[in-house]
Amino acid sequence: MKFVTTFLLGALFLCMSNGIRAQSTFYRGADLSFVQQLENNGAVFKDNGTQMDILEIFKNHSLNIVCLRLWYHPQDGYNDLSHTLAMARRIKALGGKLLLDFHYSDTWADSGHQTKPAAWQNLSYSVLKDSVYQYTKRVLTALKDQNTIPSIVQIGNEVTSGMLWNTGRVGGSYDNSTQWHSLTDYSIPE
Repeated sequence: MKFVTTFLLGALFLCMSNGIRAQSTFYRGADLSFVQQLENNGAVFKDNGTQMDILEIFKNHSLNIVCLRLWYHPQDGYNDLSHTLAMARRIKALGGKLLLDFHYSDTWADSGHQTKPAAWQNLSYSVLKDSVYQYTKRVLTALKDQNTIPSIVQIGNEVTSGMLWNTGRVGGSYDNSTQWHSLTDYSIPE
């Protein structure tokens, strides 16, 4: 962890000393991953009494980025790749930006739960690493092919304790160089 912090601070100093500045874009966003499920269950959205597409409502109220969480094989069928592709088309059609949040799980991944997808549970370290890479590449290629490339890609969700437990778990009794190496192997392709 010390190396990562030192590296990031060094990179920031280098950028600042060379006159490179961070973009000044301020994002106003919302996670709208649930929209299709609500719509499929009859929900309608209104702004001042007028029924409208929820994305238009948010756009009209200064939303400039939409977060979509992506689950590997969700039980309820939502937040999978096909639904994400459909929502990405809707977002881009309105000129919006997309933040894609890879959970690398079949359900919620957060600081207390980073369960591997069921299909990946018993994979060896090297096969799991390749599976994460191939899956990420397949998703981003599908988005690129329909001209809906995300503006931001989030690798993992709430990963302060790592992801893809226990292989990529860090912190507590898992706070060692082997675990940190595993986590970075999943996060940074070769």
